[in-house]
Amino acid sequence: MALPLRALLRRLYVEEDGVLAGIDYVMLATIVAIGSLVGLVTIRDALIQELGDAGIALENIQQNYTVSMTFATVSGGTTTRSFGYTADNDPTELPSGQSTAGVDLSIAPAAEAASSPGADPYDEG
Repeated sequence: MALPLRALLRRLYVEEDGVLAGIDYVMLATIVAIGSLVGLVTIRDALIQELGDAGIALENIQQNYTVSMTFATVSGGTTTRSFGYTADNDPTELPSGQSTAGVDLSIAPAAEAASSPGADPYDEG
């Protein structure tokens, strides 16, 4: 006994059995949405960190080169010629105190960073 599509949809719309089960699906969807949001934030932070590291790596690529060639001369001897390129301000390492680029979540807020270790940052005295 096959119901036409319109009759089946009407019957599903009017049916009230299992209304409480719908709340379960809403709760499940809410938990999945919140979990997805937290996961996406973590992925965003990791992606920013990796892209920052890639930027630092590209910035520190050594572009210096030297080519040496040995040529035979007409008189039977050899001669060596060299040519190349050396950049004047080519960085070979990160500046002091800099480890990676990107988001650093370990930096304390200014109020806590200014106080000495173990001191109460909210103490006004």
